[in-house]
Amino acid sequence: MVRDEAPSILYQHKDKQYIIRDISKVMNAEERDLIRALPNRLLGIIFGIIMIVNAGPFGKAAPEEIQDIVTTNLNLLGYLIIVMSFLRIAIDYWLKLTPESKD
Repeated sequence: MVRDEAPSILYQHKDKQYIIRDISKVMNAEERDLIRALPNRLLGIIFGIIMIVNAGPFGKAAPEEIQDIVTTNLNLLGYLIIVMSFLRIAIDYWLKLTPESKD
């Protein structure tokens, strides 16, 4: 099957007709796996943002001696999670685009 020739379904609702393409038949297994993995990567980014936003309140809730350390470490951990999630998305996307060479 040519990628541009996706099977389509005619859907009729009241007086309107819609053509719905079945994208799952066009995508290969690697593309589907990449899309399935995206929610986990996005959850990592969201979790990192939550840690950065809450670093200040958590630091203030800690004992006075370690407030700065707690705030700094939570900020660092949040940024690290965000960067690692973006890096993983980029690596997965790059591996999908780059064909394997059989040397």
